[in-house]
Amino acid sequence: MNAASLYERFKARLLDGELMAGQRLPSIRKLVASEQASYHAVVSAYVRLSSEGLIESHQGSGYFVSPQALSMPRLCKLALPSSNTCEPTSRPLA
Repeated sequence: MNAASLYERFKARLLDGELMAGQRLPSIRKLVASEQASYHAVVSAYVRLSSEGLIESHQGSGYFVSPQALSMPRLCKLALPSSNTCEPTSRPLA
């Protein structure tokens, strides 16, 4: 599995609510073994998720879902990157 696939899978799990704030993510070694991914692919996916503020690295403890990752504006931006707003549209119910 490549870095982009791992990134998209974790991002989807965040958007679907499968991952909770503060939840510990699998170690790099565990993902390399279970996903048959290269070390570089796992590290690249985690670095990208971290750079977007979705996960945090705690030296010696691992990677965790960032508490801010699940905020509504951030998730809306990730789910709908072309949208400038997360406000619901007001339409008559007909």
